[in-house]
Amino acid sequence: MADSAQLQIDIGNTVRASSAAVAFLWTNWEHLYALNPGHIVTRRMTENSWRSKGFHGSGDFYLVRSYFEPMRGSFEYYSFLSFMGASFRITTELTYRRLDREMISFFGRSKGLYPHALRPIHWLLHNLAARAAQYVVRVGGQTATRITDKPSILETDIGEECYKKFLAFSGEEHDIESGRGRKYVYFARPDPTSEVSPNKTRMADLENRVAALEQHTLVPNGLIRFGEYHTAISLFQTDPGMALVKNRTLVEAIAKHVFEDEIGQISDARMLGELIDLIAKRCKRVPGSILALMRTVSLLGNVGGHVAPGRDGANAVTEVEFAVSFMATLRITEWYLGEFGTVIERTHSK
Repeated sequence: MADSAQLQIDIGNTVRASSAAVAFLWTNWEHLYALNPGHIVTRRMTENSWRSKGFHGSGDFYLVRSYFEPMRGSFEYYSFLSFMGASFRITTELTYRRLDREMISFFGRSKGLYPHALRPIHWLLHNLAARAAQYVVRVGGQTATRITDKPSILETDIGEECYKKFLAFSGEEHDIESGRGRKYVYFARPDPTSEVSPNKTRMADLENRVAALEQHTLVPNGLIRFGEYHTAISLFQTDPGMALVKNRTLVEAIAKHVFEDEIGQISDARMLGELIDLIAKRCKRVPGSILALMRTVSLLGNVGGHVAPGRDGANAVTEVEFAVSFMATLRITEWYLGEFGTVIERTHSK
């Protein structure tokens, strides 16, 4: 039986297309739907965000992470959706892998929680989401093949600028495969001498996630201050241990509000671990996955409180520990905004 709280859609396909075609479409969604008018209407809002309407819903989605090269690529999106007056968020990860010179395989997974108000009819929302995903897979695969075989359709159907951009994608893929050394705008070419470290890339990804959530959140009670989330990311650069403590503080404020909203007044002396145990026993509204994430943040916060500044030594806090803690904190925040008093802003396509 399907979980009435958890939404998950898996997709996959194998098509004859270039990596450039797939990467181009996954970073230029407005062109995909312009070439396939009908079920979904999409327009670009910013360099990495789009607004869509279709299959009885609407929403905005953001590309928060991407890495692609000729043999493989991965993309992650945050989507803020509206259906039957209820708002919710999903995360989508898309990956592709080249099988040979002609064929490419791709896989995608979208996950999120159904809006509380729509859980009694979660089956309907799941069916619509599955239909939309199947449509995207079908037209996406067909379009990737079409523009691989005949790039000029982009110029005739959309415009010269779109066509030239795709030629740039294709040119980079060809040059990398040919071993030509030059600066690449779109494709990545692993380079150990690169000045952009994995740490900087990961921190930028976290900043993008906060910015995407912040843009779509109304916070009438002021409990969630997104500046504090940016502070946690900045703090990691100078004091990684205290950054973990900061994450724990953010989650502790949410846990206290959940307890008071669902159960009653609580002493300020309660530690986060105690709060989580009480919530688990007395509040059925909090999913087990959220409680597990709260415990993760709590435990890492305890570790951070006993680590001296600096990142040298076996007990140092690395970007891995911080990313786990911060992503858990952000997921808890997103859940809280959708369930307890604050509202994720509903989006409308124009």
